[in-house]
Amino acid sequence: MTFTTANPRAFSPDETFVAREIVPDALIWQLTTIAGAIEGDAPAVRVPYVKADPSPGFVAEGEQIDESAPTLDEILVKTGKIATLMKQSNESARSSSEATSVLSASLTRSVITKADTALLANDPLTGGPEGLLTLTGIQDGGTLGTNLDEIADAITLIEAAGGTATNIVTDPATWGHLRKMKIAADSNVTLLGDAAVQTQRTLYGMPVNVTAAMTEGTILIIDSSQIISSVGPIRLEQSEHAYFDLDAVGRRVTWRIGWNVVRPERLAKIAVTLPIAE
Repeated sequence: MTFTTANPRAFSPDETFVAREIVPDALIWQLTTIAGAIEGDAPAVRVPYVKADPSPGFVAEGEQIDESAPTLDEILVKTGKIATLMKQSNESARSSSEATSVLSASLTRSVITKADTALLANDPLTGGPEGLLTLTGIQDGGTLGTNLDEIADAITLIEAAGGTATNIVTDPATWGHLRKMKIAADSNVTLLGDAAVQTQRTLYGMPVNVTAAMTEGTILIIDSSQIISSVGPIRLEQSEHAYFDLDAVGRRVTWRIGWNVVRPERLAKIAVTLPIAE
């Protein structure tokens, strides 16, 4: 009897990896608070939170203290499955391990790109949770002018809502525009400081996450403690059965993720009018 990978899976099991090890650069690790992992579209992670604190007050010595309880609430974090499937001929797989490695890297990049794009701008009608940019209740920080005042004001809006701004997210074109903004029309001194400071990508003491997944001409400022996520493992699986008549192997990648926001008012969005490229 010849044993092959087509035998029971215990003899050639599929591979499951901790997602952070496979896609460490995905935005969901950097912008959200992880609350666990679930399986399936129907189950949800229930995240309790205090919607309003108790109301204490001064009480005279010997007088009765009035009762006051916090207002409790919860949000539900449901997940969606990101998946992709690649077909590779067995000849290709056997002839070049390097080619297979390149294809695997491409699959990984595609998963990261989809996850990042979904987190920021996903339309729930197409499946998965709603993207952060279109949430009801997010603060409108207006349109960036000739300085950084709108960013400072948006941070203030988040703090006034009881939050703490932790991250700034923007697209490459907008970050490039910010880097070239000058302190005055006739000056060569930039608002962000010298090039050495800009390479750290920080602004107002916060990391700036620059990603092509962001809608161009947009700045998003968040309190990451308010974005609760569920992140499962990356599952890499392969099978020769589906493409048996083609003498090919199918390689499948799946990743189940989801998120929800406790208080959308602790996020703020700013529009940026970018100069027309000459």
